[in-house]
Amino acid sequence: MGEDDKKVKKNVLVIGGTGYIGSEVIQTLKNDKKYNIISFSHQVNNNCLSYVGDVLISSELIRVYQEWNIDVTLILYGLKSISNSENVSKYANNELVGLVNILTACEKYGCKKVVYLSSSSVYESGNKLHENSPTKINCFYSYIKQTSEELLKWYKKKSNIDFVIFRCFNVAGYSNIGKKTKDIISLTLENNYMNIFGNTFDTPDGTLIRDYIHVKDVASAIIKAIDYPNSEIFNLGFGKGYSVYSIARRIKKITKRDINISILKKRDFDQACLIADNSKTKKLLNWIPMYNLDSIIRESYERIKVDLIF
Repeated sequence: MGEDDKKVKKNVLVIGGTGYIGSEVIQTLKNDKKYNIISFSHQVNNNCLSYVGDVLISSELIRVYQEWNIDVTLILYGLKSISNSENVSKYANNELVGLVNILTACEKYGCKKVVYLSSSSVYESGNKLHENSPTKINCFYSYIKQTSEELLKWYKKKSNIDFVIFRCFNVAGYSNIGKKTKDIISLTLENNYMNIFGNTFDTPDGTLIRDYIHVKDVASAIIKAIDYPNSEIFNLGFGKGYSVYSIARRIKKITKRDINISILKKRDFDQACLIADNSKTKKLLNWIPMYNLDSIIRESYERIKVDLIF
């Protein structure tokens, strides 16, 4: 790739470029002539220029910023398990120290825009949660996400690094390259089994209500954020909630299979209801989610059937 490419195109660094969401973003962007795409991850991404490294090792991260004039950094890496986030040292190191290393590199080498994946776990339980809805620290994971958001605001004030923060709701579905997350839909389809953690929540049927969004819809919003000119926080959900019981019923109806269900003890960190108001995201990013829950179930079921055959 010549020097002219580096100057004319916008250089986009995808940190976490071999992860579930990062892979989808790169796969979608790889033929876009507007951008040079660079992956930074623990593994090689064969769809673009790829650096192998760790955000906790500053020298490995800085190398990318030294070799490329990075215009936008997509921060798509991170530990995802809320239930395991009480491993405070591991989570704080990976998420907070890693984020500071990234922002320090942006500051030093002139990258003035970052896109960061936060989480709906920052909110207090509610229906149609908008970006100014009350937040709540209900576990260390939500603390990490809220702290990371504040760090981004600080670097905006300190060094004029613009940010787009996406508060992701429950990401599900297969990516274009076949990667999937361990969401309740995929796990139930793979194992024909569903664990329900509590059925006495303050919801119509007593089970948790969540908003599910396809990874492809997440990727499309992230791509739109690359050229968004301001600093902003956006919700990233489909905008409709489903209880765990209703998901089990939908899976049974679509797959014509019985699902074995076990009712387990409530988890302390679970919020009864988390549903996004995505109107701001739709309006300001000109974004529309394309995949509802039924389409996620159907697609996942078809992919899992193929995996089982082969």
